[in-house]
Amino acid sequence: MKSKRLKHIKKCITLIKIGKVLQGYRYKYLYKVNIHKCVFKKTLFVHARFRAGSITHVNFNESNFKNIDFVSVNFKKSTFKNSHLNNVLFFSCNLTKVNFQNSKLENVILINCKIKDVKNLDMSKVKIISSQKDYNISDKLKNTMNKISNNKKLERFSILFNTQHNINITLINQLVIKYGEEECIRMLEHININQRNIIYSFFDYVERFEKIKKI
Repeated sequence: MKSKRLKHIKKCITLIKIGKVLQGYRYKYLYKVNIHKCVFKKTLFVHARFRAGSITHVNFNESNFKNIDFVSVNFKKSTFKNSHLNNVLFFSCNLTKVNFQNSKLENVILINCKIKDVKNLDMSKVKIISSQKDYNISDKLKNTMNKISNNKKLERFSILFNTQHNINITLINQLVIKYGEEECIRMLEHININQRNIIYSFFDYVERFEKIKKI
């Protein structure tokens, strides 16, 4: 089981001043990355989750991001100029002096991020949220989440949980606000039974919700 898990994980990546344009990541979970003064210009990031570490002074200009989670990542002085960010979550990230000049932002969420000195970020195009630890989850939803936590196709990389059984209250609340609690329970139960592919990001869940709500 452990070897199967590791197939999808790139752990402790260190890239410093690499002298070529690097390719983006697809269908990956990246933990404790250390990327400094590198270039990912005009590349694609899709269905990936970055958790912990530093991505500083990095050039992401003219790149495309789709269904990406950045959790507890330091982006200080990185640039996303003329990039397209679609379905991207920044959770507890440092965006100090990060430049979003002329970037196209669709469904971008910032939760508990340091944004005081962020550059050229159109605040009308992003959703800014503080943690909501006081949100009370019903017993019925908790029971469903317990099932989800034990499904390794869904929660191998702790998307809706801080740890295996510690629910991320803020993200669950966002789903409840958008769909309603009963509908969330119905769709999570459906996903728990029918999902065959690994979930890499919060917006992977959202995309599946959008498909299921039509059923």
